[in-house]
Amino acid sequence: MKKRNKKYKPREVLPLPLMFRHSTDGQIGLKLQPRMAFQRLKEGEGTEQDLDTLAFRLNWAFVAQRDFYANQAEAMAQDGLDAVHGAKARLEQLGKIGLSGVEMTAIAHGLDLADRMGDELTRKENLQACETVMAWNAKALRLQALAV
Repeated sequence: MKKRNKKYKPREVLPLPLMFRHSTDGQIGLKLQPRMAFQRLKEGEGTEQDLDTLAFRLNWAFVAQRDFYANQAEAMAQDGLDAVHGAKARLEQLGKIGLSGVEMTAIAHGLDLADRMGDELTRKENLQACETVMAWNAKALRLQALAV
């Protein structure tokens, strides 16, 4: 038997291409976290982090419907965002989080929209919408830091 001249070098494991979907558990997890945050808010046990979770998911829904669905559901996405922004403003003013029935309905519709779009979009489109929202957040934080 011949001796090998080259040292063994294992092949690099490549990541999954972005055109494939998440696993079923990953898809359910993306839907479940905002739903759990919304449930805590409805029960009166929500925190500012729960509002941030909802804001991110609804911002994602707004970007996704704008970029991939030609603003077909703009009003629904915007109503959900307005409800979260209203709750955040009340938190800053009063120190308490509260949602009206209209706001709860708007958030629920926004989450339903996000879930439906999440099922239809590819990982690449999901990532693009996520990166857009993250860029918005970074810009808002920079502006907030300059204002202080």
